[in-house]
Amino acid sequence: MAQGSHSGAFLCDLANYYEYIDHEVLWERGKRRGFPMAVLAIALNQARAKRFLGFGDVAVDVRFPRRGLAAGDGFATTLVQVFALDPLEAWSHKHPEVPLTMFIDDFLGSTSAQEHLVVGRVTSAAADLQDTVESEMGCKVAQHKSVIVASSDRLLKKLGGAFGNFAGTV
Repeated sequence: MAQGSHSGAFLCDLANYYEYIDHEVLWERGKRRGFPMAVLAIALNQARAKRFLGFGDVAVDVRFPRRGLAAGDGFATTLVQVFALDPLEAWSHKHPEVPLTMFIDDFLGSTSAQEHLVVGRVTSAAADLQDTVESEMGCKVAQHKSVIVASSDRLLKKLGGAFGNFAGTV
């Protein structure tokens, strides 16, 4: 880190991400990205199979799902990335100074610069990520599992003030 430079970051988790994967949107994004459509068709056929809810000897007929992936499904990890790629790529073009790392449904965005730039970059990027998650990915950020971090207590307090209620306890 350069002299006078500060770092700030946000970490967030998506709430029940696998449950919100829209199959039609996944199909279109997969096609646009050149994902093997035979593989996607097989995976979606499995994901859209009729489900039954059972308890003991009782089973209730349930509808065909139109969204969601089973978290233990062998295709799920790849498919959630295919689903997220377009919106996150667009987000990254808007915020090149805040590199974003994604692991399944966890995000880390961070930057280093002068203190006032860190506050602006991190708060703008995090707010836009929340909008992207809700509008393009159809789910929400699990705010109770989100965290902000900073290279100094002073910067952390500034970030906490900028994030308001979304900052948690600072």
